[in-house]
Amino acid sequence: MNTTQLRCFLSVAEYLSFARAAEQLNMTQPAISHQISSLEKELDAQLFVRTTRSVTLTEEGSIFINDAKNIVKIAYGAKNRIQNHSLNHIRLFNIGFHSALEMTLFPEVLKNVFYQFPSVRPNLKMLPAKSLRNLLETEDIDVMLSFRMEPDIKEPGIYIELCKCSLACIMPREHALSQSPDLSPADLHAEDLILYETHKNPPVLAQLQNRFVELHPPEKRTCTDTAECALILVRAGLGITVIPDFLPVHASNLAYVPLKDFEPISYGLYYKNTKNKAVLKQFIKELKIVFQTAM
Repeated sequence: MNTTQLRCFLSVAEYLSFARAAEQLNMTQPAISHQISSLEKELDAQLFVRTTRSVTLTEEGSIFINDAKNIVKIAYGAKNRIQNHSLNHIRLFNIGFHSALEMTLFPEVLKNVFYQFPSVRPNLKMLPAKSLRNLLETEDIDVMLSFRMEPDIKEPGIYIELCKCSLACIMPREHALSQSPDLSPADLHAEDLILYETHKNPPVLAQLQNRFVELHPPEKRTCTDTAECALILVRAGLGITVIPDFLPVHASNLAYVPLKDFEPISYGLYYKNTKNKAVLKQFIKELKIVFQTAM
C-alpha cells in the first residue's frame, strides 16, 4: 500500500469517476485503474462497483475512506517535517536557576531575546545549585543563574556579576518593624520567623537560618520548602523571613528591610563560553539591562 494508490482511491471516491480522477491527478485512466486494482488486491476487498455508466463505492470502500485519508495525512506530514527540518528546526536554549523567584526576571528578557531568534525556544530548569553546577559543567545547560560560589568551591564556568545584594527581612508593610532603616538578627529575637530550605546557597543565608533554629524556640518559627513558600506565609501574616534581595522589583505589599552586619552577596550567572553563541550573548546583554535599569 502506498500513497499513490491511496490518492487514486480518494480521488475516484470523491468524483465517482475514473476520468475526473485521472484529470485531477494528471494521470491516465489506465494508470488510475491499475492503482485501484492493485490496492484492492492488497486489501483483498472490492472498493468500487464499476459499470459502463457509473462508479459507486462498495461498503468496504466507504469504510476505508477515513483510514485512507489518515494514512495520506500522516505520510505527507512526515515528509513535510523532514523537508522543512533545516528551515524550521527548533533549538532549545537551556537556562538553569535555583529559585522560582528568579523567574520574575525572565518575561521581558525572554521576550526580547526570542523575538530576535524565533527558531530558538527557552527551556527553564529549576534545580538545586549543586545539580545546576553539574549540568553546566557537562554543558547540558547554556547558562546558570546563581549566587557566586564560595572560594573553596570550584566554579563551573565563567562568572558575570549582575548585582551585589544584601540579606533583607521581608514582612508585611503594616508590620511594626517595616519602617526600620535596617535590622540585626538580635532585633528579630521576639519575632515569628519563617525559615526555608536554602540548599546551602548562599552559605551565609544557610548559616543564618541555622542560627535562628538554635536561638528561636519551635513555637516562634515555621519551616517551609522554598523562599516562594516563605513569602506566601509572610503575606498571610505568619511571620518574617530573610532572603537575599537580588530582585530588581519588589512586591508592593511587602517591606524589604536590610539585615545589617552581613557583607553583600554577589548574584549573577555562569556560562562556559560565548563563542558562536549569539543567543547566550543576547541573553546576558538583556539580563544586564534589567539590573542596570533597576539599580
